[in-house]
Amino acid sequence: MKIAVIANDFKPRQGGIAELSWQLSRGLSHHGHSIHVLTERTRGSVEQDRLLDKVDRVIDPLPSLRTPIAQSVAIANCNRKNRIALTKALTEMSPDAIFCTNFKPYFHPVFQALKIPYFLYVHGDDVAGMFARRNGRSADVFRECATASQLVFFNSKYSRDFVKDKVPAIADRVAVTGCGVSTESLEHLRTKTATRKILGWSKEPVILSVCRQHRRKGMDLVIRALPEISRSHPGCRYVVAGDGPHKQDFIDLAAELGQSANIDFLGEVDEQTKTNLYQAADLFVMPSRPGELGEVEGFGISFLEANANGLAVVGSDVGGIPDAVQHGVNGELVPPNDVSAVADAIVRLLLSPRKCNEMAVAGRQRIIERYNWTWISGFVDEQIRQSLHPSDLGAIV
Repeated sequence: MKIAVIANDFKPRQGGIAELSWQLSRGLSHHGHSIHVLTERTRGSVEQDRLLDKVDRVIDPLPSLRTPIAQSVAIANCNRKNRIALTKALTEMSPDAIFCTNFKPYFHPVFQALKIPYFLYVHGDDVAGMFARRNGRSADVFRECATASQLVFFNSKYSRDFVKDKVPAIADRVAVTGCGVSTESLEHLRTKTATRKILGWSKEPVILSVCRQHRRKGMDLVIRALPEISRSHPGCRYVVAGDGPHKQDFIDLAAELGQSANIDFLGEVDEQTKTNLYQAADLFVMPSRPGELGEVEGFGISFLEANANGLAVVGSDVGGIPDAVQHGVNGELVPPNDVSAVADAIVRLLLSPRKCNEMAVAGRQRIIERYNWTWISGFVDEQIRQSLHPSDLGAIV
């Protein structure tokens, strides 16, 4: 089957959605489909593109301007240009189906015009903001687009239930995939001592966060918990990898609380460095909270990455995180916005390396059994084939 994958977020961009878009494209290709990816432009060639049948970078990234009016006009013009580019590419391609891995409102008129069967993938925070804004046009467009789709995939039960409540018409056309990591990542686990030597770390305990530096990720909660953590674990360090709009706010908060010397803000890191950080740390933590517009963590792929690399995890009981973190099994869940609960969970787990190891082992087993891209791409392939009738596409290959 010829499938067009529309993915605004795609490698080499970092982040969970880009990873999912790449992995599902590759996985569907392995299931015998001809995959043609339409994604954002990027500078230079992209090494990963050669591993797929075809990748066309025809989508312009949204501009960022200082004044709201100029920004609004520029975005409208960009969306119009991208709509024309997508229509042209899809018309020339003539795919049997479209798989859209992150929804944008300007996709809908393209789908309406071409009348090609299409599938949507929803991550949670990508549509939560639409329904929270006073201007509900984007939400209305999503509702119309989802209703006309063949099937809507979700990364978690939370995301599914949220959208089903807003769009009841799709109740019998939904599927939860979860997120995953590559099982290959389970085969390259170094000892903590060896990895710390590579990074030049000492023996003091290290807690780690790998995520976009946004307030809703909860880094400020960990920073505020550090004084309490340090009382039980003197010399404990907090390492934060990732960039984002609130990074400077977190740096300023650390200085205000006298914790700057105990925190390393690394910014964006490459894949090998990220792996080294996971394998050298003692505990992973990301106590996310709902954002100002109701956005939440749709799943939290970094929890799986941490488990895969030998770490127990601490997350918050919000959004889709309970799908990624089974409380008491591969990690612990704490209430959102609760500094004391964050501190208590971190202190207890750092005091019990054996418990942390048991949780990491359990997390790796969950990955082997269910939360891996091989299983997920097979599930998506099965759902797409079952959803499309033979009359829609001729012989299924």
